[in-house]
Amino acid sequence: MSLLSIPIEIRLRVYSELLVQDSPVEFRADHGPINPRLLRMERQGLYPAILRVNKTINREAIPLVYLNNRFRFPDAYTSFEPDIGLTLYNSDVPYIAPFLRQIGSNAGFLRHVCINFPTSFASWKPSVLHEEHIQVFQLIRDTCTDLKTVEIFCKPPDSIFSLWDVDLAAEMLKTLDDAGLKDMPSLEKIFVVRGEYDIDEEALASRESLMQKMPSNKWVIELTKVPPRVWISDDGRVEFDNDEDCSRYNDEMNRMELEREEREEQEQWEEEYYRRRNDPYWKNDSDYD
Repeated sequence: MSLLSIPIEIRLRVYSELLVQDSPVEFRADHGPINPRLLRMERQGLYPAILRVNKTINREAIPLVYLNNRFRFPDAYTSFEPDIGLTLYNSDVPYIAPFLRQIGSNAGFLRHVCINFPTSFASWKPSVLHEEHIQVFQLIRDTCTDLKTVEIFCKPPDSIFSLWDVDLAAEMLKTLDDAGLKDMPSLEKIFVVRGEYDIDEEALASRESLMQKMPSNKWVIELTKVPPRVWISDDGRVEFDNDEDCSRYNDEMNRMELEREEREEQEQWEEEYYRRRNDPYWKNDSDYD
C-alpha cells in the first residue's frame, strides 16, 4: 500500500507529524561579512525529505509547512560601508529576505513570523527607524500576503526596548507600526515578547501602563521569564553570575599561565646551560662562563 492510496485526511495527518513542530523553526545566519546563508538551527523535528517523494505529495504537503509552523529569523549584517571597509553595527536587521526568495510564491502561505526587536534606532528621541528595517517590513508586507501574527522578541540585557520608560517604549512601537506593520491587512496580532530575569510587580505595572499606549488593538505585550545571564570563563570551566567576577577570574588565570610559561622557559634555559657546561666542546665557551 502506497501513501497516496490512503484517504487524504490521513495523509494530511501524516504530513503534519513530519513537517510541523510546536516550537519555532529557528534559523541562524552563516558566518560571513554580509548577506550570509541562512541555516536551520535544529535538524531534528522536521523531515522535509517527504516533500521530494513525488510532485503529488509535495503539492499536498508543502502548504502545511508554512501554514502551521512559526519561523524565527536571526539578525545579520546586510549593508557595507565602503569608506571604512566594514559592516555597520547599526545595520543588523531581521534576516528574512533569503528565505522568502527561496520559497517564492509559498510565502503567501506563511502565517507566523518571529523576529528580534531592532537593536538600534537611527534616533531614540524622536524614534526613527533605520531604512534597512523599514525595507524588511515592506518585504514582509509585499510577500507574506496572508500573515496572521508577527512576534517581536526582546532579550535582556541587549535590547534597547525597556518597560521602564513607557513613553519612549510606546513611541518605538508606533515607529515599528508606521514602518509597515499597520499596512498588513491580514495581520491579526503583533506580539512584543519581552524577556525578563524577574517578572515582579513593577514589571507587570509597567506592562499595563504600556498597553494603554499601544498603536492599535493588534499589539500585545507579553513578559516571559528567561534564565539568569551567565558569564563563562575563557577556559570554559567556570560560570559566573556577573561580568566583574568573570573578568577577575580570567585575569588571574592569564597571570598564572604567564608565570607558568616563564618558569618553563627559565627551566629550559637552565637545563640547556648545565648541559653545555658539562659538554667538553662548550666548556670554555665565554658565553657560558
